[in-house]
Amino acid sequence: STRENLSIVLEFLPEHMREQIMGQKFQEECNTHFKRLDTNERGKLPEEDLVPVIQRLSMANVASISTDQCKRFVAMFGMDNDGMIHLEDFCNLIQFVIVAGYLESPEGKDLVDVAVVQER
Repeated sequence: STRENLSIVLEFLPEHMREQIMGQKFQEECNTHFKRLDTNERGKLPEEDLVPVIQRLSMANVASISTDQCKRFVAMFGMDNDGMIHLEDFCNLIQFVIVAGYLESPEGKDLVDVAVVQER
């Protein structure tokens, strides 16, 4: 699953980035942000609530992040298969978006090239 693949990718990231997205402070920030988005206090977010968060965190073209894209993220990271992201899923999703954005950067693409060479 995508969640499991994230742990594989983490070992290739720069140490400062790993520490940033795996630390307690990051978890606390995710929790705070989730609660801010969860205005109905349901403990879960529909995909349309994720669009602005993913647009802001990713390095992708803002227009490329749509509700349909977020629906796919929910399918990948939502543990309950209810079309919603729960608090415990949210941090994993945010980690993924940050890592994916980094891997699209010039530095990240160099890292991918190194990982491919090492795999051969």
